[in-house]
Amino acid sequence: MASPRCEPNITPLIDIVLVLLIVFMVMVPGLQVAAIVNLPAKGTGGAGRPPLKVKMDGAGLISVDGQPVIYPELPRAVAAGLRDRFGQDRRAVVAVHAGQPFQRAADLLDVVKGLHPDVTVALVEAKE
Repeated sequence: MASPRCEPNITPLIDIVLVLLIVFMVMVPGLQVAAIVNLPAKGTGGAGRPPLKVKMDGAGLISVDGQPVIYPELPRAVAAGLRDRFGQDRRAVVAVHAGQPFQRAADLLDVVKGLHPDVTVALVEAKE
């Protein structure tokens, strides 16, 4: 006597796969995230004053726009550097050497943003 042949029923598997496909097709367009970018105004061509540069080198020495500054005088130097930068042009770059602890970079950011919350600040790695 021949034994009955058992074949797996794949219909439930196909149903699950189709439901997942539909769910992903509906969800993917909603997952797209837009990036907010501040572009220069039309016709400016990127002209204007360069951003204020606050830099800390590998030895921990601080400079503002290339002028050496001691840490207690940093708020005054940053305020003087931002004094004549108006409107959308109020930008600052904080460059910290990779050998410095992150807390030092956070302290520099606190000084710049604490004095002028409206300033756009970028944190970068100092190459020298």
